Amino acid sequence: MSDSIGNLKKSVVFNLMLGNKELSHSNFWAFLIGEYNDIARVFFDDIDVGGKLSVKREKNHTDILITDKYGNNYIIENKLKSLPNETQLNNYTNQIKNLKAGLLTGVIKSNLKLPDNWKYMTYKEITSKLCNYINILETTTEKVVLEEYIEILNHIEESLGNAIKQTEGVWDLSPSHELSKIRFHDLFLKYKG
Repeated sequence: MSDSIGNLKKSVVFNLMLGNKELSHSNFWAFLIGEYNDIARVFFDDIDVGGKLSVKREKNHTDILITDKYGNNYIIENKLKSLPNETQLNNYTNQIKNLKAGLLTGVIKSNLKLPDNWKYMTYKEITSKLCNYINILETTTEKVVLEEYIEILNHIEESLGNAIKQTEGVWDLSPSHELSKIRFHDLFLKYKG
């Protein structure tokens, strides 16, 4: 865990993201999907990316709302700084017309019962899929940032995910001290709470 924390502390991109841990990820994903529609397949395997996708942030309180050319809606609900809420997901399912699929994301897979058209994806799964899209990016800067972003997600998953898994079933808050070095102790404490 300490190697991952050291790598995160040295990362320019990670330090820029600390202002709002959850929003920065959602903003980056929305940017990538908006600029490179194929990247929507990282999150939804069967989304039709023929034609321009509409990508909106914080529409109807969703983190990311994607609409395809047929009017089908896809929701990404990113849960990094807070815990998932079944009522929230059910409300989205009932309120968003033409909801084809919803995706809940986070570091640790939730035990939450998801509505029928929802699935869960960990950050580790997201990074694994994002690696396949680096070469479609048009600029060197975008490629370098995405490569570092993938590395960051892997370090977050390793440090926070391992701390949660290692203390599962026991009341051990000792990893929170180490995680405070990257300002992730609050997330650890929420998962433990």
